[in-house]
Amino acid sequence: MDPHASQNVRNAVLISTLLGAAYGAGYGLVKRSSSLLFGFTTGTSACLATSIFFGVREWAVSPLLVSTINQGQYAQRRIQYQGDHVDGPDPKEGWTEMRLYKVPDSALAGALTGGALNPIRRGRAGIIPGAVTVALTAAALQYASNEAYITRIKFVARELKSEQAASNPAEPPRGFSQMVLDSLSYVMPVKRLNDEEYVKVTEKRKKEIDARLANITKELMDLEAADERQETSAR
Repeated sequence: MDPHASQNVRNAVLISTLLGAAYGAGYGLVKRSSSLLFGFTTGTSACLATSIFFGVREWAVSPLLVSTINQGQYAQRRIQYQGDHVDGPDPKEGWTEMRLYKVPDSALAGALTGGALNPIRRGRAGIIPGAVTVALTAAALQYASNEAYITRIKFVARELKSEQAASNPAEPPRGFSQMVLDSLSYVMPVKRLNDEEYVKVTEKRKKEIDARLANITKELMDLEAADERQETSAR
């Protein structure tokens, strides 16, 4: 089982409850009704539904899939669970596996949750519609979350490359900017760096950026290699 399962459930339920309560309160204001009552009702419903969904996924579905499937993301997650890890898609698995991270888990947990909750309102006839609807919704939301994670990785990589290009040692600015610093030094503690200090600070910053960029570059290379392996195996 994922050592972070309990924390994942707790955080997800808390966020969902707050969002549900905020939505209900806003809906009540728009309808000019009791925003407190609507907020409490939707918040409670969100808390109940997400507690069941994430509890089933993290404590039942995911452990079952990880323990029985010996390939893809499940084999990798089994290795991760043996030591400390950060929960989330593994860049080494390639873009495709990252996009599918926990999507099957969410679909199965959604089907169980929808099949259990929908009949409360619609009777036995609501089992299948509830299971299908919640399964598709949960899978789509998990896929969207994974896509957002990938977008963030690509954005950080671009930002680090831009910072590296802009951090080459250069002469400290002179002219008008230096005059501004001289003027500010009379009213506030602004330290003016000489040439040697400026170069040291710049080089230190460049080393930090190079280290961060190296990590991102390694992750991107791992992703490209994983994609190439997938294309080769598909042929």
